[in-house]
Amino acid sequence: NAYPAMLAAIDAAEKSVGLASYIFRDDAAGIPFIEALIRAHRRGVQVRVLIDGIGGGYFRSGTYEKLREAGVPVDRFLHSYVPWKTPFLNLRNHRKLLVIDGRSAFTGGINIGAENLLAKSPPHPVRDTHFRLEGPVVEQLTEVFADDWLYETGEKLLDEAWFPDLSPC
Repeated sequence: NAYPAMLAAIDAAEKSVGLASYIFRDDAAGIPFIEALIRAHRRGVQVRVLIDGIGGGYFRSGTYEKLREAGVPVDRFLHSYVPWKTPFLNLRNHRKLLVIDGRSAFTGGINIGAENLLAKSPPHPVRDTHFRLEGPVVEQLTEVFADDWLYETGEKLLDEAWFPDLSPC
């Protein structure tokens, strides 16, 4: 149930989309996300995607490649082609975070992969809980995404597209 709501939010985004995921496969679950992120990027939304360097695939990430080919800013968190030699092997980004326009967010336990498509009866199903949040707490989640993005890329996400004025609730 989370995926359709997340995809609708990406399609409705006007200013920014930040997505961090430990696993983001280019499979039956991931392709709709890849396509939605590319659409958002093409209509002028600031899109940033961060995939863990190990959880997203040790050597190859089809998701990373497809997004990069489409011009979407994407990076792999602490990626190394020889992960067993990296000094930060245990420093992973296990976040599952989607922030939209700095006003709504999704977070919880769900990665992006076909194993979460329970209606399709995958051979090894995964059931996780995910939440949609709105209000001032979204600023804190956006800060987490922006900090991870800054750490990996050096780009600061500071403008109103990411941090609009939010009314207290």
